Amino acid sequence: MPLLVETRLEELGVKPPEKAADLPLGFIIPGDLLSRPYGLREGDELIGRFIEVYELVNGFPMADEALRGLWGTEAKFVVKPLLSGDYIFLHRDTWPILRDYGVVVPGRYVLKVEITMAVKVRTGEEIKIYPRRTVRA
Repeated sequence: MPLLVETRLEELGVKPPEKAADLPLGFIIPGDLLSRPYGLREGDELIGRFIEVYELVNGFPMADEALRGLWGTEAKFVVKPLLSGDYIFLHRDTWPILRDYGVVVPGRYVLKVEITMAVKVRTGEEIKIYPRRTVRA
């Protein structure tokens, strides 16, 4: 049972944390769903998987057979909590996977992601995210 997020992949307008991809792509979710209840800080890593990835064409989702290759792929992110929400950046290990599928244009792709674990980089502590039921962001 994870944190389920469905959102556009956007270019985030804040300085990315360490271990984030060179291109500052990701999404924003409310801090009261992730960083606050789990005590996450800047640079902590999130682990999950892509449930779906699809392209928006004229505002409508298009099923691209090639993008289905991403479905089920492990995904890593880096969190940067701010007052306006949690900025979730693509991890530098995940970026090449999306890049090779051509998922590079901000605002053009929608990710449906489940986040199942957080790793606190300062201590190495692994924390299961919403292990009892699915929570939607």
